[in-house]
Amino acid sequence: MTASRKKFALAILIAVHCLGPVTIAQIGDPSEPPVDDSKSAKSTIRPRPVAKTLEDYLRGREIKPTSIFNNEDETRESLRLEKISIAWKTDREKYKLDLVVDGKPIEFQGKKSKGSVFSDSEPIPVEHFNSLDEIAIFELRETSLLAFRFGFQVCSGMSCSVTGYLVLDLKTGAENWFASLGMFDRIRLFDIKNDGTPDFLVTTYRGAWNSCDYRIGYTAYTRTPDGSFELAIDPKEKAFEIIRRFKCPDGGNVEEYEEGFEVNWMEEVRKPRKLAEQ
Repeated sequence: MTASRKKFALAILIAVHCLGPVTIAQIGDPSEPPVDDSKSAKSTIRPRPVAKTLEDYLRGREIKPTSIFNNEDETRESLRLEKISIAWKTDREKYKLDLVVDGKPIEFQGKKSKGSVFSDSEPIPVEHFNSLDEIAIFELRETSLLAFRFGFQVCSGMSCSVTGYLVLDLKTGAENWFASLGMFDRIRLFDIKNDGTPDFLVTTYRGAWNSCDYRIGYTAYTRTPDGSFELAIDPKEKAFEIIRRFKCPDGGNVEEYEEGFEVNWMEEVRKPRKLAEQ
């Protein structure tokens, strides 16, 4: 599935219970202006202080890739990114992706993502990741990471809003498979504690399928010395998370419920202006 189709699918699926079409920028990227169209006024989600506060914070902690490749036209099947040889082939009849890194095939069968995307679901089998959308390399102090972003050739329902990832540690060979709600339109790694240790954020949907009261959660996974990314937890073994809540007041537009903004994080996250003034 192309990036544009994924964005459209996510917007539709999150808001389908009470909205018409919306744009992904209005859900997760406050840097883009809201749509001002009177005909679609009832089908838009306007950026709110929570979205801006969170995105500004994440941008300040983001690790920039040293190299990146976007497979937008889906015509290429190989490239050399820095010193790494990468080849892939999509079997559109069997809905299967073959991926080879420096001559070594990456096995998809029998593996599952870390964590689940939906509150009532199991981790996703990574064999469903069958189209390659993006590749990025991150040169870090301790290691180098090769990251892939995947899509789905065929999906239905809420699964169309899911994005797959593989973060491969080139020093240890550790594979880290993630499935995440498509709130980010690119591969993103963060350094939350500003200590040189990379973190991957998984976004999840929490709520009933047709609910007008749901939450979007951001859960952190942190790299360990062996190259694996493990769930980041506090001293009480509770996951570090940021929770955003959305509602449809009086059955109308989807709006972010600012009082539902919850934080259990590795450091203090500044509250949105309206909440801080209370």
